[in-house]
Amino acid sequence: MKKTFRNIFLLLAVLAVIIGLAPRLLVLEQVHRKITAQLSASLDSSVTVKELNWAWLPLPHMSISDIRITNDEIDITVPKTRVYPHWSLLLGKTRKPGSVTLLSPAIHIKKNYRLGQGVSDLIMPQGRLNIENGTLQIDIADEYHDIFRSDTLIFKSIQSKINLQSQGAYVDLQASAPFSDKLALQGKFNSEKQSYSFSVDFQEVKLHKTFKSFAEGTFIPVESTARLQGSVVGRGLEQIEADITGVLPCFVVKPEDKQILINCGYAHFIMHKSGTLMRLNIKDLEVKEPKLNLAGQVERRLPTPGKVTAKDIQATEDPVWLLDLTGGDLDLTAIREKILTLWGNNEIAKIVCDIVLGGKALSARYQFSGVAKDFENLSSMTITAEAQNADIHVPGAELDLTRARGPIVIKNSILTGYNLGATMGNSQGSNGNLFLDLKEGANGFTLDLDIDADVAALPGVLGDLIEHDGFLRELQKFHDASGRAKGHLRLGDTLDNIVTEVSVNDMDFTTRYDPIPQTISIHQGKLEIKPEEVSWQDVGASIGEQQIKSTSGTVNWESDQTKLNIDQLNATLDSNSLLQTLTQTNVTPSQIADVLTGLDGKVELSDTSLQGPAFSPEDWQYNLMLRTNGLTINSPLLPESAYAKLAEANFTDNEVKLSKSDIHFLDQPININGVLQHTLLDDWQGWIELNGPLMAKMAGWVSSNGWFPEQLRPRIPCTLRNMKVSWSGESIGVSGNILKGMEGGRLPMARIKFQNTPERLHIQELSFFAPGEQGGLTLDLRRQSPARLHFTWDGFAHAETIDSLFHYNNFLSGTYSGAFSFSYQEDRPDATVFEGLLKAKDLVWMGDEQRLSAIIRNLDVNGIGKQMKITGLDIEVGAEKLSAHGQIATVQNGIDVDIDLLSSHFSKDSLTQLLSEMRQVKKVFHGSAAETGSTEESLLPVAWDFTGRMGFEFDSFSMNRETSAPYSEARPVNYTLHELRGNMELAPDEIYRTEISSSKLCGMDFTGYWFSDDNMGQKFTLFTDPDQNFYFQNVLPCLGIEQNFIEGVFNLQADLYKESGVWYNGHVHIQSPQGRILKLKTLAKIFSIVNITDLLDPETLDLSKKGFPYSRMDIDTHIEKNRLILERAVVHGEGLNLFAKGDMNMDDLHADITLLIAPLKSIDSLISKVPIIGEPIIGEDGSIVAIPVTIKGPLNDPKITALHPEAVGDAVWGLVKDTMMLPFNILKQGKKTIGAGEKK
Repeated sequence: MKKTFRNIFLLLAVLAVIIGLAPRLLVLEQVHRKITAQLSASLDSSVTVKELNWAWLPLPHMSISDIRITNDEIDITVPKTRVYPHWSLLLGKTRKPGSVTLLSPAIHIKKNYRLGQGVSDLIMPQGRLNIENGTLQIDIADEYHDIFRSDTLIFKSIQSKINLQSQGAYVDLQASAPFSDKLALQGKFNSEKQSYSFSVDFQEVKLHKTFKSFAEGTFIPVESTARLQGSVVGRGLEQIEADITGVLPCFVVKPEDKQILINCGYAHFIMHKSGTLMRLNIKDLEVKEPKLNLAGQVERRLPTPGKVTAKDIQATEDPVWLLDLTGGDLDLTAIREKILTLWGNNEIAKIVCDIVLGGKALSARYQFSGVAKDFENLSSMTITAEAQNADIHVPGAELDLTRARGPIVIKNSILTGYNLGATMGNSQGSNGNLFLDLKEGANGFTLDLDIDADVAALPGVLGDLIEHDGFLRELQKFHDASGRAKGHLRLGDTLDNIVTEVSVNDMDFTTRYDPIPQTISIHQGKLEIKPEEVSWQDVGASIGEQQIKSTSGTVNWESDQTKLNIDQLNATLDSNSLLQTLTQTNVTPSQIADVLTGLDGKVELSDTSLQGPAFSPEDWQYNLMLRTNGLTINSPLLPESAYAKLAEANFTDNEVKLSKSDIHFLDQPININGVLQHTLLDDWQGWIELNGPLMAKMAGWVSSNGWFPEQLRPRIPCTLRNMKVSWSGESIGVSGNILKGMEGGRLPMARIKFQNTPERLHIQELSFFAPGEQGGLTLDLRRQSPARLHFTWDGFAHAETIDSLFHYNNFLSGTYSGAFSFSYQEDRPDATVFEGLLKAKDLVWMGDEQRLSAIIRNLDVNGIGKQMKITGLDIEVGAEKLSAHGQIATVQNGIDVDIDLLSSHFSKDSLTQLLSEMRQVKKVFHGSAAETGSTEESLLPVAWDFTGRMGFEFDSFSMNRETSAPYSEARPVNYTLHELRGNMELAPDEIYRTEISSSKLCGMDFTGYWFSDDNMGQKFTLFTDPDQNFYFQNVLPCLGIEQNFIEGVFNLQADLYKESGVWYNGHVHIQSPQGRILKLKTLAKIFSIVNITDLLDPETLDLSKKGFPYSRMDIDTHIEKNRLILERAVVHGEGLNLFAKGDMNMDDLHADITLLIAPLKSIDSLISKVPIIGEPIIGEDGSIVAIPVTIKGPLNDPKITALHPEAVGDAVWGLVKDTMMLPFNILKQGKKTIGAGEKK
């Protein structure tokens, strides 16, 4: 800015020269040039002056228009300048102007502006300078873009009165700026002495509009309005004193990634600078956020050279800081937050803020003396506070004193407090003395305090004092305590070893303990808390509806574990709330939830004791006696609640003995007793004995527990007598009697005894008793591979007897009798043995998913060693009947079958189903393995090989298949073969070959064979009897072909070969002596493309009415590599003939066919001469009119293209020629013979 002043003063000097030239103004052109030249030289700038005029009104003055001064650093434009001469000019005594007025001057300071000559170097002209409506635009240098919001700073509406003297100036200036609507400055400036004295008044100051941030983004002005006024007196930059009052603007301070708001109010401060000394006297500083009233002094000075040597000055080159600040009405919480945000990494700030957590203080004082690095040394400062509801934290002891009252001093790194009152939690302390050594490495600490407290404070106090994890974990669960407890607390003497002593001699309180939902009320007893142990004696309490009559015990931490010892406990318990309490605690919650979800009723608890690690229930040793006269039990193991009318049980840490129990469960009574072992209420094993009825609901529950395999599930209702169920791990044993119905009469009855494990099902006895009936079976099934089975039956029984006792009737019903045994080894089929006779009537075979598979109306078998002869077998599969006879024999790798099947009608579905059931015989026995829930592959049956033959002779045999084409959806088609004869040959690995030696399909003869594996080949032969007439319109629908395109008589000869899904060989010949093509989309499309209307009768072309009649059709094809080769296709129609050759893909039905259309009318038009024998001109050199087209693409919508005759191959033309010339060639040979005779 100094250079700007310099330019202005030089301009004024030139104006003074203008006044001196006034007598010569009549020569204005010379004056104009001289002024311009002098200004350009003086200012080293380009100067232009538009014109100079002398005006007499209102006062004589010189008027200068459009002064423009321009250089690389500054632009000055003065549209109008008025220079008023001094009155003494008239007397010729002076040439100095009286005043100069600049109208709307505009000064533009550019980015590359450099400070030039100082103001003290100027010889200032004398006079008055007035500026009206001036503008100052300053371009912001690039290095300041992070400070300013805009690239320019513009001062507008500049109004100034400056009285210039030779060594100074008096200034009165007003202006507006983007950050202030009104700026005012008055004062004087002495250029010789470099002294100044100004008063300033900045109104409506809004720094946020102009400035983005200060100090590299640390201080950010926010939206606020300030006003500052005061005075500035000084000499240069070495002696400055500023007295400022007003309202300060607001800032956001952003140290690193944090930010805080400093919301200041009224301020009065005096800043003094004298050489190296800088002092800020804060008379009054109001900070609204954080709330703070501050006064004091901050001083910064360097060592005085006169008092120390140069060596000392060098050694103490860091400035010395003196701080003495006092504050009142302090918001310690907000102040602490700001301090941690601004100086969170400062060690002293962290120490003080770790102690003072918040609250209020009546007053505080901070004193400091030292260099900057001493701010890290607590010993360099003294902090005094008169606490009022302050929150004090004792670091190291982890003790919080809330609402602390009294004097607190930090001096020489020691914190002391005397006669303190404080709150710890909800407890009130008094007569407190506190000592804490804050020096590094020190650990001195004592606190002595009387407590007269609400019990609600006790958990907080104890939690701060006792550092045992187990104790603290449990203590945190106490809340909502109320009542009284009196005692004494002492802590000390070092932070390394805080010894806590608490004694409670009088307590009467209530509390809540998570997760117990009920309130705990303690109304008597004593409590002693020591670092090693908590003990209680003769405590009487209630927990909700639980009444604890008396309990004593201890909890100690002598070892690494928390040990609990309940010496005695007698109580009356409400089971419902007790279970809820246990479920919500952290003691074995999952085990309890796995056993019990609901209880309702009173339980008497007596002679109870417990010892063990408090947090290791698996190591508890406990004993308790329970008795109830009415208890409802809900368990996830039970589908419904059970009601115990009477029950007595003794629980220990490994066993439950149920001595008496009358239970009402699942809508029925039952008597249960037993002994069960457990591990942490899990891994239950033992036995129970059931006596009483078994109805539907309970039977379903028994079944869901897997006590009875599916095949042995009792039929409901029944009565159980001495039914003992024992289990250990995955082994279940059952023994007892099952009687029919609720009455439990003697007969019918079943006696059962079995052991069931994943490895073995052993039925030692399953006997049935009824009047006139007695029979029984045994079964020993070893499921582990190789599986083994031994089954016996002896006696006679009706289905009604078994049905009345057992629910399962999967493959046995009707009547069965005999003495029969059967055994096998899975890995040795040839070791299978059949012995004895077995007869059955109306035997029902139930297949997978309990669906009816087959009914054996009669079965008569005789086991002789490895063979089982079937002398009679009548089977019904739905409405279809099948008779069989033959034998089944075991061989080395499985079963060999030699059976003949006879039926008047049977279907492929029924045959496949029956064959599948035969392969699953072994799985009937292994069905019990699935009941155990085992999924090991080794327990699943390994299917044996079925070999041999099954001959069949059916009057009719039907099969359903889905047929599809590439251009149509699949649809089911039923084929029926009549007079079917053939064999099914069974081979290992579930492969079979079916051969049809003779049959009729849609009246045609059909033979062939196929394998269960399509890759092994298929052959089919289909032909028509030449002595019978077959019609397209009858046969095609029978074959499942939607038929509406052709009718007529036909003959067929076809043999097809297929392997691995590919048709690789075969021939098809179709001959039709007469017929009609009713609808053929492709033919109609050809006629629409090929215009032959002039050659044919229009009715011939109309396929939509009567179709296209023909007199003969011959089609010869063969199959090669899944393609149908069209060797010859000739259709003799009315008015035209069709000739075709080509091929078609049998998978996607894409064709490539060449078709010739030969209109017969055209032949007649070309006959130039018709001899008697009728030979047309079509000999060796003759020709015929034929139109060639190609048919390519999918058959349902091929692409039809007309061809040039030359594009048609010789083979196709030969086909046409041979066909057309056949009758003439016969006669031609005769004509040549006749001609030869005539020549002779």
